[in-house]
Amino acid sequence: ELDPELTDDLTASLRRATKMLLRKAPTGVTLAPDGSDEFVAKDGDPMVTLRGPIGELVLYLYGRQAQARVQLDGPPDAVADFERTDLGL
Repeated sequence: ELDPELTDDLTASLRRATKMLLRKAPTGVTLAPDGSDEFVAKDGDPMVTLRGPIGELVLYLYGRQAQARVQLDGPPDAVADFERTDLGL
């Protein structure tokens, strides 16, 4: 469990960094952090939704997909394409 202040800080930081982190994504991406409003991180069609605790979303988007506990929702082909994307810095 993360402190609510840290959760807010991570959410704000992630909102600012998504353009860079998702630049290679072949799909649109909506982020749905637990306990917060979901938001479109990258416009596109088809759209994939990444759900989970904010700390896990940060891990995933910074290239730690194998370690992150998140759920991907969307059309199966779009999810598969997104999972093959090299994310991170």
